Amino acid sequence: LPFAQGTDTRCSGSTIGADNDITAMVAGLPFALLPVPSVCSAHRLQSLSYCIQPGSFRPRLRSSAALDPFRANAAAHISQAQFVVGLLTMSTLSSASNMPFRDSALALMEDVYAPWKGAGSTGSKWIPKPLPQGEAGVVMLHGAPQSRYLWVDAWGVLSFVSLARDCGADSEDRRDILAAARSLIATVHAVLGAPCTRTVPMSERRGSTLGGADSTLSGYKGLRIGKVQCKLDTDFGMSCDGMYWHYVDKWVYALARYAREAEDVSILRDAVQVLLDVHPSFFEGSGMHWKLNVDLRPIRGHEYDVAPSSDAATAWVVFDVLRQTAEAMGDRESARAIEPLLAEVASVGTAYFDAIGGQVTRDPLGYGLTAWKLQWVGERGQAQREGVRRSLQAALRVDSQTMALPFRLYGALLGGRAVESDARYGKRACTEARELLARVMPDMVAVEGRSKCDGRTEHSGINKVMLASVLAPAAFLRLPTETLL
Repeated sequence: LPFAQGTDTRCSGSTIGADNDITAMVAGLPFALLPVPSVCSAHRLQSLSYCIQPGSFRPRLRSSAALDPFRANAAAHISQAQFVVGLLTMSTLSSASNMPFRDSALALMEDVYAPWKGAGSTGSKWIPKPLPQGEAGVVMLHGAPQSRYLWVDAWGVLSFVSLARDCGADSEDRRDILAAARSLIATVHAVLGAPCTRTVPMSERRGSTLGGADSTLSGYKGLRIGKVQCKLDTDFGMSCDGMYWHYVDKWVYALARYAREAEDVSILRDAVQVLLDVHPSFFEGSGMHWKLNVDLRPIRGHEYDVAPSSDAATAWVVFDVLRQTAEAMGDRESARAIEPLLAEVASVGTAYFDAIGGQVTRDPLGYGLTAWKLQWVGERGQAQREGVRRSLQAALRVDSQTMALPFRLYGALLGGRAVESDARYGKRACTEARELLARVMPDMVAVEGRSKCDGRTEHSGINKVMLASVLAPAAFLRLPTETLL
């Protein structure tokens, strides 16, 4: 085909580089002549899905007489190009390996955690840089100040896993990314798995861990939130340190995803051990405590404040993901250790879905987490899936209110990722989610690109890491081999 390399193709204010010349080709070629299987690589078609929107495609081609027919036909064949995008399978659209924003995700992660090139080399001592002052409590680790926040780093591990999955099986980049993820895991366990001060003790674990000598866990039970303010009796809100169940479950899920990607049984067993340590304190027959003191005591005045809730439903999902991960990795001991815990939360999880029906929270982050856990829920979750579908446009809306706390909006965008990859929502909803994400994500990348993770912008760490998860979402999504509850 008489097509000039090096095309500068622009759409919606975003530049798609010369590697994506196929975008301009599709815009100008008659559909019948479009050689999809032989010319269009998967990642180029994926770029197309983010690029072509009605009324927004403005190809600027090099001046060449050979290209005049393509210019003339461009407008007439935009709809045909969009049709090609619609032919892509959902697995292709959702795969991290097909993401045009991978470089942006890498840049965001390096900004938060520091460049990790060489982290997988023998003798490397790479550790994540501390989060900015004010975004997490500071402790001394190996003679240097370190600060970690469990929610931020759970999404950080998931983003590392997604980025690693995009690399060649034996590539140096993959080794470095997975090594950085493991160092982050070990650092979190050292910082948040130990008391913030001597005056605010944690509950000590008696006996060995499931992981034995290879465990990265400390000698204490559970993982602190990582807040700046820490006291013996925490509050029932969000000011003081303690243990949040909805942080612990995300961390355990992240460990499961890392363990499977890295084939690291010791980290899998650490995930199981965390649950074995904290589950008896968080679970109360009819539900889960949402927050406990750092020593796993109930908060005064809220000892019995539990009910079938979203936290209990998430526990049901995460426990089963962990069980399936253990079985897939051939670790029957871990799978057996999880089964009694899974049995305890199953009745509460089912009770939650039976009671909630089609209700979906209006909070953007809550919306995204609802769509996330529904990926593993079968018919019992169908009513709430319908609610997620109905709320899609409202949840992914960008305005001054939703941008007040960007990470909450990014949670909704992750929910959009779950919708676009799940055929149970129907073709129309999947397409709508994809188009909404295509319009929003370039602007969000620009927003986060205007600042650094240096504490000058509030919530800089959590904002950047959660956006990285949106850009590279593979670890957030259900695997095709994972069964439904």
